[in-house]
Amino acid sequence: MEALKLKYSLNYQQSFSRNIGVITSDEQTKLKNAHIAIAGLGGIGGMTFLTLVRMGVENFSIADLDTFEIANLNRQVGSNHANFGRTKVDVMKEEAFKINPDVKIKVFPIGINEKNVDEFVCESDLVIDAIEYFSITAREILQLAAKKHKKPTLFSAPLGFSATFLAFSKDSMPFDEYFNLKPNLDPAEKVIHFTVGIAPKGLHRSYMNFNKEQLIQIQTGPSLALAVNLGSSLLCAEALKFITGKKSVKVAPYYTQLDLFQGKFVQKKMPWGNHNPLQKLKIYLAKKEYFTCKQDFLKFIK
Repeated sequence: MEALKLKYSLNYQQSFSRNIGVITSDEQTKLKNAHIAIAGLGGIGGMTFLTLVRMGVENFSIADLDTFEIANLNRQVGSNHANFGRTKVDVMKEEAFKINPDVKIKVFPIGINEKNVDEFVCESDLVIDAIEYFSITAREILQLAAKKHKKPTLFSAPLGFSATFLAFSKDSMPFDEYFNLKPNLDPAEKVIHFTVGIAPKGLHRSYMNFNKEQLIQIQTGPSLALAVNLGSSLLCAEALKFITGKKSVKVAPYYTQLDLFQGKFVQKKMPWGNHNPLQKLKIYLAKKEYFTCKQDFLKFIK
């Protein structure tokens, strides 16, 4: 890829001229100079990364410890038969350079952990939390570091034909308080809290199959590429708002869900987050349903 960078020089103004009119030249400059940290380069993380590159962002930190495999093919932009077995950070870095040879990328190939998270977060202007859904420990490490360094974090999840969005900042309800993640909870309990909290309205629930036996068998949830792309679009739009100041971003306890199957959009405040009595009831019912197989879930929830 170094040869590629030397062979081609990018005319930045010409390359991103079609952005102007939707955003201003000054806002484009803010995008160019922004540093965005993206944790997780699979579905939503990978698409968000390349979309931000196409929007003109030139400074990134990226983290992922995984490699591409055939099960990623249905939704992950970097997954194809030529890339199976290759690390996601290497593949996505190459794809970014193909779009913009001048992009600067700091790579964290072992993912996020307590030893490297401060370095990952502190240089950024904005953090994208695209960590694998059931990796709740790494997600907590990332979110707590972002809180410590006063960095805003954006999160989206694909749910059926829908995508959710949540933002945390120095002015928001903190991540751990919103989800009511008490220290005495085990990882499986924390995932239940997380799942209930990301989409309180649950627009997707009427048509999705959350059969616990299937979840245990495949050790992940079902997802469609269209919802991954939708979630990426939500993240990139909100990232643009944060970076340019073009419009304020609704932060927690506000949440967003857009469902293309139902034709519905909801953006509401969830008072007290998961401390809300209605949310507590949902958590109780979810634990009652799924925790007959709790030990099976703990085998793959990290």
